[in-house]
Amino acid sequence: MPSAGDCGSVARITAHVTNINSSVLESTRDHANASKRLNDFATTLTRMAHKTAPADASLVSRMLLVAASLRGASAELAESCKQKPEGPAPVQAG
Repeated sequence: MPSAGDCGSVARITAHVTNINSSVLESTRDHANASKRLNDFATTLTRMAHKTAPADASLVSRMLLVAASLRGASAELAESCKQKPEGPAPVQAG
């Protein structure tokens, strides 16, 4: 079982992920920072999972799945930062 400190960390990570989601939906401006933070959270969850007692394999598995999902979201945001933004759609006469 994770320590009380680890449980607090998960709660803080959850709050940050919620805020990141809102920020990313509002603007592409913060995608690079959001990508970095999500990857950091994935690393933290992976470390926590590896510190969890082997007797709680189900918890370890779930934590590693969440970490993988965060890494995937991080990679998608990082890729969106590399793509050049398209200009406004052309106005059609009519």
